[in-house]
Amino acid sequence: VLMTAASPIFHESFLDEGISVGGGRFLGYSSMRNSQYGYWNKKQIILNYQNLDTYINSIVDTVRRGELYSSSEFYSPVRLKPRGKYLMKNLRENGVNHIELRMFDLNPLDKNGMSKSDMELIEYFLLYLATKPDFEFTEQWQRISYQNHIASAAYDPTSVEIVLPERTETLQQAALRLIDEMTVFYQEIDAPQALEALSIARQRVENPELLYSHRIYHEIEKKGYVARHKSKTDGRQVYVNLTEKGRHADRIHKRFRKNMAQDILRDMNENEKCTLVGCVERMNSFLLSKINRSPFNRAGLKNSA
Repeated sequence: VLMTAASPIFHESFLDEGISVGGGRFLGYSSMRNSQYGYWNKKQIILNYQNLDTYINSIVDTVRRGELYSSSEFYSPVRLKPRGKYLMKNLRENGVNHIELRMFDLNPLDKNGMSKSDMELIEYFLLYLATKPDFEFTEQWQRISYQNHIASAAYDPTSVEIVLPERTETLQQAALRLIDEMTVFYQEIDAPQALEALSIARQRVENPELLYSHRIYHEIEKKGYVARHKSKTDGRQVYVNLTEKGRHADRIHKRFRKNMAQDILRDMNENEKCTLVGCVERMNSFLLSKINRSPFNRAGLKNSA
C-alpha cells in the first residue's frame, strides 16, 4: 500500500469531510481506497483460513446469517478467485485460479496506470511471502491486520504505528525492516534485478517525498492550485487551501460541466429528453435497490440522485 498509494486527494462527491482542495478533499491519507473510507464491509468479516474448505464455508456461513448479501460482497484486500465467475461453488469444485489483490491505486504519473517496476516489486514481494512459514490467522490477528492496513494508507508514514507479533513500530520502520529482510533473501539466491528494485524502494521509503502520493500532491501544488501549511499547534497536521488560481480553475471546471449538459440537451426533442430521463431514473432505481438490499452498504450512504 505504501509503495503504490496514489490518491491523496478525492472528489468531494465521495465524502464531504476534510480540507477543501479545489473540487476535492484531503484527509491526510495517501490512498483513499485503503483508508477507513475505502470499499470495506460495514462490519469486518472474520473467516476461517485453516484451509480452502474452511475458508469457503466461513464465507457461505456469513451469507446465510445475513452478514453478507452474497459472497461477491466480501470486500477484502485479498481474495481467492476461481476461474470464471466468483462463486463459492465454483471455487470449491475448481480450486483457486488466482489471487485477487485489491489494494493498488492507479498511478496517474504512469501512462499505463502502474509501472513495470512496481509490478516487478509486487512479484518479488509475493515470491518472498511464499517462502515464509504458515501461521494461524486468528480472529485477533485478522482484526489487527485490518487496523494495520488502514494505518498503511497514512500520508505521513512516520505518524502511524504497525502492530506486529514481536514489536510495534512506525509504518516507515516496518517497511524498511521488510525491505531489509527481502534484501537478505534475494542476496542469498543471487537475484540482482530484485536487489535493484529493493534498493529503489528503500530510497522512496526513507524519503517519503519520493512516494507517489507526495509527488502527486506536489504536482498540484506546483501548478499553483493549492497551498499548504503546517498546524501551529500540531506539526504533524498539514492544512491544504485552494489558491485564487485554484478557485478560478474550479469555477471553469464547474462551468464546463454545466455547458456540457446543456450542449447534450440542446439538440434533443422532448421525446428524446423523456427517454434519456427515463433511462437515468431506471438506472438510479436499480442501483438504489441494490444498495438498500445490501446490509453492508457504507455507513452514511445517501440517495444523492
